[in-house]
This record gives sequence, C-alpha cells and structure tokens, in this order.
Amino acid sequence: MRRWLVLSALGVALACGDSAVEYPDDCSGLAPQDALACGEARFWAAHTEDYARRPEVYELLGRLLEEIPEGIDDAALGELHFRRAALGIELVLEHGIDRTADIVPHLEESIRLAPENPKFPPWLDSMELVIAFARGDEVAFAQVSDRIDANVAPYPVGNVLSITGTMSGFPLASGLPQRAVAMLEAWECTEDWCARNTDRAPYSQPGLQVHFADAYARVGNRAKAREHLEAALLAEGADAWPYRDWVETRLADLDGYLAPFEAVGEDGSALALVYANSSTGCTLCHGRTRLE
Repeated sequence: MRRWLVLSALGVALACGDSAVEYPDDCSGLAPQDALACGEARFWAAHTEDYARRPEVYELLGRLLEEIPEGIDDAALGELHFRRAALGIELVLEHGIDRTADIVPHLEESIRLAPENPKFPPWLDSMELVIAFARGDEVAFAQVSDRIDANVAPYPVGNVLSITGTMSGFPLASGLPQRAVAMLEAWECTEDWCARNTDRAPYSQPGLQVHFADAYARVGNRAKAREHLEAALLAEGADAWPYRDWVETRLADLDGYLAPFEAVGEDGSALALVYANSSTGCTLCHGRTRLE
C-alpha cells in the first residue's frame, strides 16, 4: 500500500544540466546560493548512481532546507524542495523506506516558492490522486482529476510524462487510464532532453517506450503494448540498459504481461502493476547501473 502512495518520478521532468563546481561532501560551510547548488548536485548523484547514499542525501537536503533562508533564490529553493520530494518518492518505491508523509508538504512548498515553475503541480496532482484513492475520498479524487489538464497545459512535454504513469494505474471505470493514453498519443517531444539519453537520464529512450507500453497494456491494447516494448529494445542505449531483461521477459510472455491488467477488470486498481509504482520506477530511466 505504501508504494501505491507515490509516483515514479519519470526523470525527464526533473530537469537537466550538471555542475562542474566541487563542493564539500556534506555541503557544509557554504553560502546559501552555493549550498543550493551543492544540494542539487548531491541529489543527482544519488538519483542516478550512488544508490546507497540516498537516505543520507535525503537527510542532507532536509538540513539544507532548514538552513537556507527564503528570499535569496526562491526558485532554486523551491527546486530543492522538489528534489527532496522526488528522493522521498524514490526511497519509498525503490528502498522500502517510508517517507510518504514528507512528500506532499515538500511539493506544496515547491509550488509556493516557485509558482512560475510549471512542472511542479502535476507531481502534486499525482500524489493527491493516489492518496484520495487509497482513502476512498471520491470528492477529492474527482477534484484532482478535474484539474489535471489545466496543470499539464503549461508544460505538456514534461508534464504529460510526469502524470500519465500514475494515471494508468487507476481503475478503468475512473477514465484516467484512457485519458493517459489519449495524452500520450497527443504528446510531442519538443525539447532535446526527451529526444536522447542524457547524463541525468542515461536510459530515458528505452524507458520512455516502457512508459508507453504500460499505458497501452493497461487499456488492453496488445498491439501497441508490443510495439513499444519492441521499440524499447531498439532505442538509444538499449544494448547497455541494465533493465533490458525487463522488456525481454515481457515480450517472451506477452500474455503474462497483459493478464494482470485484464484480471482487475473495470473497477480494480492496477496501481501496483504499472512500472511507475514499482521498485524500478525511477532507475528504469535514471539509473546508470541496476539497483539490487
């Protein structure tokens, strides 16, 4: 159940770029602007490769957020709240460490501090959808569902990918999986980060195909699910992809891949079935090595 209360953090929505500056390992003794940059660097290292340090970096980011005052660079401060929320999601999904209670407050702070950043609201929507669903709060679930399109619209190239992985897991009766497929079919890659693998998402191209495959599997479109799984194996970097076998296994038994989605019917939840809520929900695209 805890895993169902988080969304993957499809990384392409998290941002791009690297810092060449060297900072103290614990980011201590730095001016606020440098501390923000140091926290950003520590997040990306833990997110993509230094998996064992994720709990430590989570605590480090918490300390920085307590120490760095508002008013110096609120956009970057909001980004750091977003990073800690993303790392909290990752700890829950991929490490079984419960940080669920912290995630929504950090997302809310990211929006408060950087209201002009269009990528934050869909992450909050994803979290609140799952929480409302888990609680059986139909009113809240409907309210969040109704605001999805408006929150995706300011930055569709990133936001469609951020929220559709979670949308795909809800009951077909909710209409959200069908909406997710429609959004993905209308999606266009209009920026460089989604067209190639990057340092921060070294396997985004095969991972993106899995994202589409899961959405189609959820609505029972066997042909499209197969098409995207096959495309994953041909995508840039797929030969070295640590999770290549994830796709090969599903292609070898497509019925076995689709059957659990079919078994839940119209009213059942598939939140535990979609990759976005799995133990590889983040590293599938972002991980340089396999998370064991």
